[in-house]
Amino acid sequence: VGNFSEFVAGVKKDNKVGFIDTTGKVVIPFKFDVASVFYNGTAIVKDANEYYLINKKGEKIGRDVYNGAGNPSNGTYPVQKGTTFGLIDETGKTIIDFKYQDITPANEGIAWAKKDGKWGLVNTSNNKALTGFIYDSGDNCKNGYIKAGKDKKLGLLDKTGKQVLPVIYDQMGSVYKGKVLLVLNDGKKVIALK
Repeated sequence: VGNFSEFVAGVKKDNKVGFIDTTGKVVIPFKFDVASVFYNGTAIVKDANEYYLINKKGEKIGRDVYNGAGNPSNGTYPVQKGTTFGLIDETGKTIIDFKYQDITPANEGIAWAKKDGKWGLVNTSNNKALTGFIYDSGDNCKNGYIKAGKDKKLGLLDKTGKQVLPVIYDQMGSVYKGKVLLVLNDGKKVIALK
């Protein structure tokens, strides 16, 4: 049994996934191989070798099918067409083009996309790269800031992709009220960002 989201939960029975409501009643039959939770009335499912969006009646949304899919979040769905990844919303509309090796769901309108083995930030509102594809790792955008990793060190970017703190820190906490706790060569320091 999966977690409830929008009053339904995915349940696996006889190796197929369906959905139940909060009373335990089956609301979508057990017919999918894999299913995500629902966001804004939409989930992504795998049926045989195809991934596609469904509504809360279990009906396919749109005509598009995909070769693969990652875990959705915040109403954004990382999906694969052929050998490339892009990002769609809950209606199936492409919000980041299918031209990347991998992609994450968006947070605060920003997603990480992988190109030539490196990660960069892409804005979902205009489908444009905010940074070069130079990072080894990154965290979700939170409160307007994004941690970025390179060569086992961390730095901090803002929502425009601008580097706020250099990529030199061994550890980094979350930004809270304009401050962040950093560790550099085993020494701790708090830096005010504003």
